[in-house]
Amino acid sequence: MLDCGIHMVHEQKFPDFEQIRMSGAFPVKRKTKVQAEVEAQLSKKKRPNSEVPLETDYHDCLDLVIVSHFHLDHCGALPYFTEAIGYHGPVVATPPTKAILPLMLEDFRKVSVAQKGGVDAFSQEMIKQCINKIDTIQ
Repeated sequence: MLDCGIHMVHEQKFPDFEQIRMSGAFPVKRKTKVQAEVEAQLSKKKRPNSEVPLETDYHDCLDLVIVSHFHLDHCGALPYFTEAIGYHGPVVATPPTKAILPLMLEDFRKVSVAQKGGVDAFSQEMIKQCINKIDTIQ
């Protein structure tokens, strides 16, 4: 998968990761606790009465995630995808992207929380855990 960004003006912000497995050929697991909490908050704010998507074994449909650069529309959903959704496959980025990514994500997190009605979709700890999963490439 190339990039894992957010849509800054769309009310849902995060991609619909269920689209990756639309064929129905991939196994479904129990949702993670973090995913359930985040999705419940987002559902109340954005999509009342929607079901919380279930965690998927993305290894069956993704070989790796490549983060092309550190703009939020290319990387802003990465902590959500790795920590809340539960993707545990390889993630690669260039060294400059990996270096700047935590600053961009933390700034986005702070701005989101500061906005009226903002939802803290991921924590500082989730950002750190996500960044630790990124391998660098030249």
